[in-house]
Amino acid sequence: SRSGSGWACSSPATRSATRRWSPRRPSPSTTSPGGGWSSVTPNASFTQGGTFSIEFDVDPGINDYDSLSADWVAIVFGATARNAFVNASDGFGILFRNQGDIQVFDATAAVYGGNGGIEGGLPRGPFHVKIDVSTFGFHGTPATVALFVDGQPVDINSGPDLTYTKAAGFNGNYITFIGYGSTAGSPWYHAVDNLKVSA
Repeated sequence: SRSGSGWACSSPATRSATRRWSPRRPSPSTTSPGGGWSSVTPNASFTQGGTFSIEFDVDPGINDYDSLSADWVAIVFGATARNAFVNASDGFGILFRNQGDIQVFDATAAVYGGNGGIEGGLPRGPFHVKIDVSTFGFHGTPATVALFVDGQPVDINSGPDLTYTKAAGFNGNYITFIGYGSTAGSPWYHAVDNLKVSA
């Protein structure tokens, strides 16, 4: 959705605290013609359970037909503020580049960058993302994050493990999606759909 457009709950919360959000109309996230970023955040901090999953479909740079740009679409989660930039939150950020690489941020610190351990990088075109988080709650206890793309585990850690443990944990769980274009002439369309948060 474009920055500022609404998100609607398409199904009520269930006892398992599963929620689904979809844009009210198909309007992929766009960046300004002069470069820049836009963001959208559901108006909820998802703190129903310490262990939770976030799922969505994403297509970075729909109109980057050669998939060559390093521009990106990102998710920030576990943040205490809405519309936080990917490397300027107290949560966790993962960006998906048009050309197939990812970059991962623990709050403001970059902790991984590369192809996620997938030869050739992430798929070009739409793919399904699932993020699993295991923690004891939203009181700053350590949280372990795992990323899956189309069901395949993705490396988000520069160390020997595929998962990443955020030692400071989370104190909230606002979720933000950001679309970014670095320069004039790169007004990329980034699509995010079928957001599902489960706890």
